[in-house]
Amino acid sequence: MITEITAVVEPGVAPAEPDCAWIRRERHRPHVTLELLHLEYLRQHPNGLRYTAFCNRYRAWLARRGLVMRQVHVAGEKMFVDYAGRKPTLVDPATGAVTEVELFVAVLGASSYTYAEAKRSQRGPEDERARRSGMRGHARACPRMPAHARA
Repeated sequence: MITEITAVVEPGVAPAEPDCAWIRRERHRPHVTLELLHLEYLRQHPNGLRYTAFCNRYRAWLARRGLVMRQVHVAGEKMFVDYAGRKPTLVDPATGAVTEVELFVAVLGASSYTYAEAKRSQRGPEDERARRSGMRGHARACPRMPAHARA
């Protein structure tokens, strides 16, 4: 339900600044939009910023934060593995045939050392064995991996 809020802007009076930390916390809740948060802001500050200025202030605040998610990885402790979301294609240079493939990627956490392998499918015992074999060779650079996993 959207309600219209009217305000009288007094000359020389600066509108109240939105609480950007509150906006960010609220946006993590389901179905909460900037528009809804702007309406709540206007209920508390009838002479507040209009929607565009409200959004611009919030986005500028986000940009200044320089959002990062720092994670400390001990060398050789973790390897992250997954298939890429978008499927690449391989082109046979002799025939020009295009084949869609799955891209398997493994990355060591501390060094970002990367292993990637294109496979025809994610399924099938031969594909699984080949993937594990290639990854094991890659994992030899992973000193903390148990010996039975590297063999």
